[in-house]
Amino acid sequence: MPWQMPRKDNPAPGESPLSPLKDIINIREWQKIQDNFSSVTEVGLRLLNPDGTPITTHSQQPHLCRELLPNSPAKEMLCGTCLPTFLHGKAVVDKNLSYVCEAGVHNFITPLTAIDGRILAYLVVGPVILVMRKSKEEYRRMAQALGLEFEDFWGALSEIKTISFHCAKSLVELVKDVAEYTIRLAYQNIIFSPVQLTKILDALLDVAFEISHADIGSVMFLDRTTNDLTIAASRGITEDIVRTARVKLGTGISGIAAEEGRAFLLDTAGRENNKLAPYLNRPQLGSAMVIPLRTKEEVVGVMNIAALEGSEVRFDQDNVDTMSRLAGLVASAINP
Repeated sequence: MPWQMPRKDNPAPGESPLSPLKDIINIREWQKIQDNFSSVTEVGLRLLNPDGTPITTHSQQPHLCRELLPNSPAKEMLCGTCLPTFLHGKAVVDKNLSYVCEAGVHNFITPLTAIDGRILAYLVVGPVILVMRKSKEEYRRMAQALGLEFEDFWGALSEIKTISFHCAKSLVELVKDVAEYTIRLAYQNIIFSPVQLTKILDALLDVAFEISHADIGSVMFLDRTTNDLTIAASRGITEDIVRTARVKLGTGISGIAAEEGRAFLLDTAGRENNKLAPYLNRPQLGSAMVIPLRTKEEVVGVMNIAALEGSEVRFDQDNVDTMSRLAGLVASAINP
């Protein structure tokens, strides 16, 4: 049985009417955040009104959706599946909140809700190719059935990112959490609870690990009253370390990164850095990055990402730049 997204367009008697999202948050500023998330992850993002009309421009919209399918003789059949049935499209949403278009690519959709639980908008992530690409022959048959030139179809599909199901869900969760926190800030001045903070930082780590293929890592948050960095989210680290780890601002690699507000790439070459050398005593790590979480005003924490010595993964400056952009987006959103 297809999954149906709840509709909350009409308030109950006595409730105030639903305010459009554009009256609650600065859509121009959100478009910048959305564009940056898409640029870092190479996955499309867009926001839709509860009636299916667009709120934002589709970030990272691929050629397949921008030109090839809309200009196809089968446009009506193909592009009708770009929206689910409850938004006046033809696609059926499954229990994982995803739907597939006729071209074989997936989109994920999730509601953004107001404080009272009513739906303000829908976040759509995609299109993506889920898990792995089909064979070239399968795509050739698909192109023929859709009335498309195979080479055009194949070239357009090559632009669309292939990601795991876990990566897709992590990305949806991260952007949804950031968006809903932005909405709540617009209603009232609120302080992040530990639960809210951990949820967003867990999602940040999930996305960072999927992009970088890291094996172990953490996000440490800075307590300005004590100048201590403590672990707020982690992967591959024992509970004892998570519970007891404390790093003073300016000490250790994480503390230095937080104090100076700059990222470090730690590999064989990095071990020759005189300032960091005393702290590089983990031979089990083959390559690592320490990334400050920086807002416009200050550093609020650091993200530590590492690949184990036996891993084939080795980070480079491009990885550092990508992780820095991702961390900066999240830090700015949760500490505006």
